[in-house]
Amino acid sequence: MLETRAFYVEEICRWFRVPPFMVGHMTKQSSWAASVEAQNLHLLTNSLRPLLVNIEQEINRCLIDENDAEGLLRADSAGRASFYISGLTHGWINRNEVRRFENLPPIRGGEVFTVQAAMISLEQLETAPVSTS
Repeated sequence: MLETRAFYVEEICRWFRVPPFMVGHMTKQSSWAASVEAQNLHLLTNSLRPLLVNIEQEINRCLIDENDAEGLLRADSAGRASFYISGLTHGWINRNEVRRFENLPPIRGGEVFTVQAAMISLEQLETAPVSTS
């Protein structure tokens, strides 16, 4: 009867992918886990990681849909416009990137990065004459 109880513990551990030593079932010793660190690593890689990956994928699938997140941000048109203006005038975003964020097709020449100085390209800024006044 005691042997059948041990079988049930091992079977339940197998269902949940939990090593028996993690629930205090120490009747059998194995050679793969010589230290507590190795046992914890085994638990993480073979038990928790697959479960955490499944949870993360389900959260991404159900809650964090890329199109929905962009749609929520569209509600603040003033904030979006300010973000785009800042990026365009300081040269860290280009017009086609803005158009992509807004689900618009790219335009010809839209890959050029510009800065606030009369909105010239960065390449032209290197050769532009410097005003001393």
